[in-house]
Amino acid sequence: MPANSADMHKHVFYAMSRCLYFDGIPSQKYSNVLSCLQAKVRTFRKGEIIFRFHQQSNYAGIVVTGMVQQNIYDDCGKPIMYNQLTTGGSFGAELSCSPEAKSLTEILCTTDCSVLFCNFANVLSTGQKPCQYRQLVASNLLRDFATQVMQLNLRL
Repeated sequence: MPANSADMHKHVFYAMSRCLYFDGIPSQKYSNVLSCLQAKVRTFRKGEIIFRFHQQSNYAGIVVTGMVQQNIYDDCGKPIMYNQLTTGGSFGAELSCSPEAKSLTEILCTTDCSVLFCNFANVLSTGQKPCQYRQLVASNLLRDFATQVMQLNLRL
C-alpha cells in the first residue's frame, strides 16, 4: 500500500487513467472531477467485505491498489466468484446512480487494497454545481452500463 499521501495521489490518478469512467478527461483535471464526485479513498485488509449483498450505497468503488472479487450467491447461499478486479476496475456504479438499488453482489478484498469511492449520482443530478466534465463522465457511465448489459445477455 502507498506509504504517504503523495504516493496515494499518484496511485489514484493511475487508477483513474485505467477506468473507463474517466476516459477522455485530461489527468491534470482529475482533481476537479474528484471534487465534483465527492471522492474519498479508503483502505481495506485482505478478507474484508467492502459491499455486502443487498447493501445500498451512494458511492461506486474503483480499485486503486490490490485486488477485489465480486461474488454472487447460489440458491443455497454459497458465494460464487463472479469477477476479479484490479487497479482501475470498478463496482457499484449502478448503486450510486440509483439510490434505491441494492447490491446484487458482494465485494471482497482478496489482498490488502485501497479503493476510491465516487458519488456518480452527482453527475446525473441537475441540482448539483456544474462540473466541466459532468457530461463526459455521464456518457462514459452509460457506455459502461451498455457494455455490461451486452455481456450479461451473452452469458444468458
